[in-house]
Formats: sequence, C-alpha cells, structure tokens
Amino acid sequence: MKNVQLSQNWWLKEFQCKCVFNGYEFCGGAAPVSEKLIVLLQKTRDIVNVPLYCVHESSPRAGSGFRCIPYNALVGGVPESYHTRGMAADIWAIRVSALEISAAAQEAIAELGYGWCKLYPDRNFVHIDVGEH
Repeated sequence: MKNVQLSQNWWLKEFQCKCVFNGYEFCGGAAPVSEKLIVLLQKTRDIVNVPLYCVHESSPRAGSGFRCIPYNALVGGVPESYHTRGMAADIWAIRVSALEISAAAQEAIAELGYGWCKLYPDRNFVHIDVGEH
C-alpha cells in the first residue's frame, strides 16, 4: 500500500485493516477512510498537542481504523460498525491518557459540529467516529 499523507499528522497506512498484520488476508489491508474523520482526528491531535496513534503494524496496543467485515466479526466488532465504513478510529497516545484524548476529542467535536467519541479507560484508548448517533 502506498502511504499517502491525509493531513498534517495522519497517513493512510494508519487506517489499514489489521487483518493483514494478524495473519489474515480477508481484504489485504484495505484502508478506506472518511475525509470528515481525518478532519476530526487532526483537530483532536492539534488540541491535545501530542502524537496520536491508530493502527501501527509494530504495536500491539489498541488501535483500529478500517476493519473489513470478516475481521470486524473476528474481533467481536458490532455488525454495521462505523469501522467497516471507514468512519471510525480507535486512537491512543504514549504521553497522555485516554481521558485527555477524550477531552480533546470532545472539544474538537464541539468546534466542528459533528462527530462522537467514547472513552475506554480500562484499555486506554478513545473511539472516535463520524456516524449518526
């Protein structure tokens, strides 16, 4: 996959389906991603002012961008997940807590007028999506 820069701090490869990193070839590591999601993620990153991560092939940490339907089912994702439509990302950071990322995401959502997030403090990541809630 060609690694295309999507915004100042986000690259296409970061949204690649993790099936390819986990020994499955369901979709070959596809990475469709919504432009609105990229804008929301970049705004969140600008507010929190530290690197944020989604999918990284060398990291076992939480993180998920696009998930093909078979891989989504394999990992217990809900049917019709926004991840399967390129409209969601689970993000984390090294130097700040998921609580701080969640606060930045809420601020970005308020500024942009769209989006939704959910904090997963026990797993130290934040789910962000641009679906209808």
